[in-house]
Amino acid sequence: MVSRCFWHEEVRPVGQKWPCVPVMQRDELFSSWLIRCALCNACDAVEMARYIWPKRRIWTGDCDLGICSLCLSDLQDRSGISAAAFIRSSLVPICVSMGLKLPPVGITPWVLSLGGRNLRRAGGLQYCPCCFAESPFYRLQWRLAWYTCCPDHGVKLRDSCPHCSAVISPHRLDYRVPNLARCHQCAGLLSAVDVQDAGADEIELIRQANLILQGRSVGLNWPAMPVAEGFSFLKGLFRLVRVLAASPSVAGKRFLAALDVDNASLTPAVNVGLKLECLSNSERSHLLSTVSRILLAGADRFQVAAESAQLCPSIRDAVAGTGQSYLAQLLPQRPHRGYAKTLPASCLSPRSPCSVLKAWLRFERKMLRAEGHW
Repeated sequence: MVSRCFWHEEVRPVGQKWPCVPVMQRDELFSSWLIRCALCNACDAVEMARYIWPKRRIWTGDCDLGICSLCLSDLQDRSGISAAAFIRSSLVPICVSMGLKLPPVGITPWVLSLGGRNLRRAGGLQYCPCCFAESPFYRLQWRLAWYTCCPDHGVKLRDSCPHCSAVISPHRLDYRVPNLARCHQCAGLLSAVDVQDAGADEIELIRQANLILQGRSVGLNWPAMPVAEGFSFLKGLFRLVRVLAASPSVAGKRFLAALDVDNASLTPAVNVGLKLECLSNSERSHLLSTVSRILLAGADRFQVAAESAQLCPSIRDAVAGTGQSYLAQLLPQRPHRGYAKTLPASCLSPRSPCSVLKAWLRFERKMLRAEGHW
């Protein structure tokens, strides 16, 4: 089992004014604690947030990322928990350590996007059924894109209700629900599901990412880098894997086979064109497991495989476009082949099945939001 990072310690309230203030559990998200605090005081999370911040609608955004824009003095005074402890339980410290800009604008790299619109969400919150069976609260690490499984229990994380498939949205729980263990839509028990064992590559990737987060090398001749550069390197590998999966070629298959990657399992069922932070758990684990296999192969073997497979220059350009210079240096620098420009196809010609499918998926997501399923 992987020894994981711990993000903050348990925090107990001191001198609170509210009748009931729960202990902030180790590694608990700020939003998770705030929802539990509301529920144990017979109040839903939306009303409590409106009472503390009457001019803000914190659940329409990501309060775990934007906590620094909130005035925490009233919450500190009533709860007996310091503002510094709230900051430590948010995503701000890890974003700072990864060199990300704050306050965040748009999608934050390596932080799962909630995709919020009013009180609805499109995703971004995961949970471990085994952890929930023991103690139902949301952990900080479950908001990070490289966590697709629970290293403590060795099972895959879930990002939807096992009973009604609703997106996890605990801030919409009714005040009559005693804890976070149930779905906001069907009230089903979130831990009541047959767990799925995590793959060894998924658990290994968590170990590798945690090493990068500590500024250490993952071994096998990969260099030790600053944390920000290390995660840029990891994102470059993800981009490389995604390009090879979306556009399979003989050279790409030869390259992956040399690194012990099963080409048949890599090809995605649907390429929806979403960023890593917007993908579902199953789609992320599918691609990030291949990233883990490449890291396990080592830098020397990677370079030899890339040279012998004769990857086309466009693949190197796609990786270099992420700003990852070190990874681009490992790929062969071959000249671009000249090609003759052709006239665009007639506008009356039918679109490809792939482009039609992408347009349909975008339309389906909009309809689901409009109907309130997200």
